[in-house]
Amino acid sequence: KTRLLYNGIDVSYFFSKKVEKVISSNKVSYDIMITRGYSTEIAGIRIAKKNGIKWIMNWNDPYPMEKFPPPYGFGYNFKLPFYKEMVLKRIQRYANFYTFPSHRLRNYMLSYLSDATFDETAVIPHMAHSMLLPKTKKEKNERIKIIHAGCSSTKPR
Repeated sequence: KTRLLYNGIDVSYFFSKKVEKVISSNKVSYDIMITRGYSTEIAGIRIAKKNGIKWIMNWNDPYPMEKFPPPYGFGYNFKLPFYKEMVLKRIQRYANFYTFPSHRLRNYMLSYLSDATFDETAVIPHMAHSMLLPKTKKEKNERIKIIHAGCSSTKPR
């Protein structure tokens, strides 16, 4: 259905099928959709294309991962495999607007998003959660507490 096949597309395809089911079962029309993060891009493409819903693509990191700056990726000039280049082109074809958490990320990604313009973007910083937390007195010899959100087979000690 997407004419794309790559490792991980099954998650994106699953999302798109669920969203399509919600759209078809409701008698409500949707004016806009927002996608955030990896594994939502195929759903965004499919829903925008099929239903004509305006699409805001939110980027929190460079996309795809190969475009991360070194040492995490190969940089913005890296030549992507054909299928990833196709996904990037389709995102730019069907997304109406792009949001970024920082000017730095927006400028970095606009250096390789050839079909996106500055006027189609906005910077919306992440909320500063620490400003909402109550001030607490810290004990010098207090034990370190760790919250671990990893694989279920690994347990913090």
